[in-house]
Amino acid sequence: MREAGFAARARERERVRSTLPRRWRTLGAVTQALPSLKHPPIVEVVCGFFFEAMPGIDPMLVGEFGAGKKSIYTTHALKPPVSEVAGLLVSEGVGPLRCWLVSAGGEFVVQIQPDRFYFNWRRRGDVYPRFGTHEGKAGVLQRALDEFAEFTTFCDRELGVRPTVNQVELAKIDDVVFDTLETLSADLPLVAAIKPWTRSGAPEIHVKLADQIGDVDVVVTLSNTHVTTDLQSAVRVETRATRQVGAADPKAVFESLNQAVNDLFRNLFSDIAIARFRGDAP
Repeated sequence: MREAGFAARARERERVRSTLPRRWRTLGAVTQALPSLKHPPIVEVVCGFFFEAMPGIDPMLVGEFGAGKKSIYTTHALKPPVSEVAGLLVSEGVGPLRCWLVSAGGEFVVQIQPDRFYFNWRRRGDVYPRFGTHEGKAGVLQRALDEFAEFTTFCDRELGVRPTVNQVELAKIDDVVFDTLETLSADLPLVAAIKPWTRSGAPEIHVKLADQIGDVDVVVTLSNTHVTTDLQSAVRVETRATRQVGAADPKAVFESLNQAVNDLFRNLFSDIAIARFRGDAP
């Protein structure tokens, strides 16, 4: 019965996919490899490590961990926890919290809660450190792996147990400045497909596409209501990929997710936009 239900949902998903414009249907397929970009619109990268919840990971423990890294992470904050479960959480006491450790310039953030560890790179200048190691310089991935390894060693010492990763997640966030709906449509065929349905010259567009490509869960979200720090209108595009780790090396899984996210990005944007990001066009 369950297999029949899965098959029915798969057929319905393919039926709906077949009615979409070609660019939508090929988001998860490799049409062209993403070239090296001189001017990538990327503003944030998030590497997430998920593990079984450990009650001992609380703000006091994270505070001790952060105290040993004060030369790098100079400020901290408490945030509500990230959860895939919708609805109101009812519990006695304060409940779990997510702790932020933020670097002096705000470029790097470590986020820790009882069941996950995130490492963020956030654009604070013109240079993107790249995802992988390049010319001997550690990229975002290696920094994330090093930070998580340091945290697991700390947990082993303080709690007598290490977090065991069962799933990893990679998200990349891009902001693309635009002037009009026409220029935005030229960059994003997906917006061009929506444009005939609009009546005003400046509609609010919010799109979320979720799918599964093999053993990778992917989500693409797009919103044209973002405003940059210099007060320009921008479309914010987030591409997110998640995969179970199993017995695999988390680094190898992250590298596969990076390829998946890059393929999504390449298929989402037009050749005109990619040429501009590559530095071939103004």
